[in-house]
Amino acid sequence: MTETTVLEMVDKASDRIKRLRGRYLDEKPFISIERAKFYTEKWIATENSKLSYNVRVALSMKNVFEKMGFNIDPDDRIAGTWTENFLGIPIDIERGLFNRVFEVELDEKSMKTFAKEGTKNFMSYMIAKYGSKGLLKTLDHSKKIGVVMPELGTDTLDIRKINPYQIREKDKELLLKDLLPYWKENTIANRLGKAFIESNIYPGEFGDFITNLPRSTGQSDMVTSIGSALGVWQGHLILDHEKPILKGLLAMKNEVQEVIVASKKLAQHEKEFLESINIALEGVMIYSKRLAEKLEDVLKNTSDPSTRAVLNQMLQTCQKVPLYPAETFREAVQSYWIIKTAVE
Repeated sequence: MTETTVLEMVDKASDRIKRLRGRYLDEKPFISIERAKFYTEKWIATENSKLSYNVRVALSMKNVFEKMGFNIDPDDRIAGTWTENFLGIPIDIERGLFNRVFEVELDEKSMKTFAKEGTKNFMSYMIAKYGSKGLLKTLDHSKKIGVVMPELGTDTLDIRKINPYQIREKDKELLLKDLLPYWKENTIANRLGKAFIESNIYPGEFGDFITNLPRSTGQSDMVTSIGSALGVWQGHLILDHEKPILKGLLAMKNEVQEVIVASKKLAQHEKEFLESINIALEGVMIYSKRLAEKLEDVLKNTSDPSTRAVLNQMLQTCQKVPLYPAETFREAVQSYWIIKTAVE
């Protein structure tokens, strides 16, 4: 008789880690509009200027860093958040990858209208192309092989079962009435999508077919042939975290300024590029300094000795990195995390 070995999983995590893990799994993240609002604010302010695109982007992000809120949680040991909430997502509204999601899926009526229009367009295309019988034949064939029409359902972002998000009512109103309409058809995703179509990248009648398919709200892959697809996102980036950890942002900014001063024969686009880097570094430095100021404010209003000790250690670390080189493991991790939350 063979003995059965039972392996017991023992959770040796501290109470703090268990709390954090539980909150990440159970709490509903907030949709933050701060990045979208402050980026758009500066973008509009520079709209009629003669500044280059690079410089305008850098200035817009600097405006975000100057005004965004921070969240310092009692269980934090490394400081820095993407939004003003413990759990929250920022909106990179100028890229536009998920703008359509917010336009449609924050309101049940909008979801129903979006679904009806998509189905209607597809039906009209199929009838015009293949006739009513051809449409019915296609639908019947799709049903037999287990392929169904795309269906969003009617559950809005805040009540859906998988990955729900919440948003404050005043933020939702500003997002839907002002921010999203301003960027409509002018995002990077929109421009890339139009460029794909204008370049006739879709073979034969395939372009007409996929254009008239019922669309999901999220940015979809654009299939060009079997096993080949195009996307309108800007790609994934792996930042050079080693340089700010070893040099510090202040030294990096000084290097850029030295190049600008020393290089008198630079082309205009090269000067603009260097200036945008200078502004971008300044923006992240502002983010870092404001984070340290937030820690200092929280520390001043905290009386518990053990909590004060934790906050004081975080404050001392954030007053040094990433502006200056990291000298300890803690400083290196904190430097990395500030750069990551600011830039990504």
